[in-house]
Amino acid sequence: MLQDTGILSLVDTIAADLTKGQFGTDSTAVTAADGGVLTPIAATLLDLNSVTTSGRSISAKHVVNSLLGNGSTFAEHEVVLSDTTSITRNIFTSFGKTASIEVNAFTIFTIDPIN
Repeated sequence: MLQDTGILSLVDTIAADLTKGQFGTDSTAVTAADGGVLTPIAATLLDLNSVTTSGRSISAKHVVNSLLGNGSTFAEHEVVLSDTTSITRNIFTSFGKTASIEVNAFTIFTIDPIN
């Protein structure tokens, strides 16, 4: 069984290695085999604005300002480790990005092993 101190250490290790976020345009259903966003929007591959931990949870914030990604349809999002491994992919109701929109993505995940 993983001990609480080991789980918290894993949370801290993962959080310290989260570096970037990226949006994409594909709204295909998410599967565990996805390697990240399916159709990335290059201008949105940016450093995360913040990464915080609370117990077994990690929260990552990714902001795309009003100058980037305009004219694209946002429909998916990922959070990426420093080695470029995508660890999350989420889809949402798509929307057209314009210069009047700043996009904030908040990804929260919990390390909750089955004992």
